[in-house]
Amino acid sequence: TCTGKTTYLLALNSAEDATVVTTTLPPDADPLVQKAGDDPEALIAARKESQVTEYYYEGTPVAGKITQLYGDSLNFDTAPYRQHFDLLFIDGAHAASYVKSDSKKAFEMVAPGGLIIWHDYAPQMPGVWDSLNELKAQGYDLKHIKSTTMVAYRAPLSDAAA
Repeated sequence: TCTGKTTYLLALNSAEDATVVTTTLPPDADPLVQKAGDDPEALIAARKESQVTEYYYEGTPVAGKITQLYGDSLNFDTAPYRQHFDLLFIDGAHAASYVKSDSKKAFEMVAPGGLIIWHDYAPQMPGVWDSLNELKAQGYDLKHIKSTTMVAYRAPLSDAAA
């Protein structure tokens, strides 16, 4: 969630009955565990961004549309959210283990026809860059959005909706 500005913008530009769910580490969380292939600087940056305790959306007219969750995304239980979200925006820890875990979980939670968008796809962010390139090589239909650091994926429609 970091400052909550992106969360605010998503809530502001969504339907009146939309719910925006966002998650971040609690400010008092333990340091993130570095796994093989993780850039330690990416973990430090993620931890630092989680020190925010007041969010941009607080006190705004759209604050009621936002559900703020706290926890380490590696431990996030997707069961209540399977095929639930029309849009997932991933801009979490940029360490490879987190990008891979967050992506796997996003594929579980995206609704048929829904979108997943990743932020910070750039060679300077090797955890994001390499992980998304691996997913593309595995056959996921990922699309780099030209002139941005974003990558998009549209989930196929279910057979029943086709």
